[in-house]
Amino acid sequence: LQTLQAEVRGISHDLMPPIFKYASLSEILQDYVYQHNQPGQTELELLLEPEDNFDNLSQKVSLEIYRIVQEAVGNSLKHAQATLVKIILVREDNKVKLTVSDNGRGFEQQTGKTGIGLTIIKERVENLRGTLTLNSAPEKGTELIVEIDLENLETSKRDNSLFTTDYVNRDNRLG
Repeated sequence: LQTLQAEVRGISHDLMPPIFKYASLSEILQDYVYQHNQPGQTELELLLEPEDNFDNLSQKVSLEIYRIVQEAVGNSLKHAQATLVKIILVREDNKVKLTVSDNGRGFEQQTGKTGIGLTIIKERVENLRGTLTLNSAPEKGTELIVEIDLENLETSKRDNSLFTTDYVNRDNRLG
């Protein structure tokens, strides 16, 4: 069963929406927000800092970030009854920070129950060797923070490189 799961995961990771060949992550996120904004119901806001500093991320890293945004926003729209969802993507040097927050009904984190959406997000963050912080409480909304240190991403011929430029890895060798 684990072998089958690994194979399915590999196939799904190889699926790259064609849009990633023609547009930057910034453009794709702007379009996503435009397409999913629900005036009068749920407003989506996007802040990119700096707006043009996401173009040199590999398609795989961009796709993982995009899929995390999709899942987090989907959870907010489906479960939170939020009227505002904020997506903030910040890049400083080799660090990327994604925050998705809403003003919805939130949930009790102490229950230990994790839905499939959060499980998928956790797996994607692990793929990026990042950290995930989740803050939520009943009637207080939810904030999801993903932090990625691009220098921690190791390149290999097998995964076709997660990052498009060479970097010094933990052993101080060029990757």
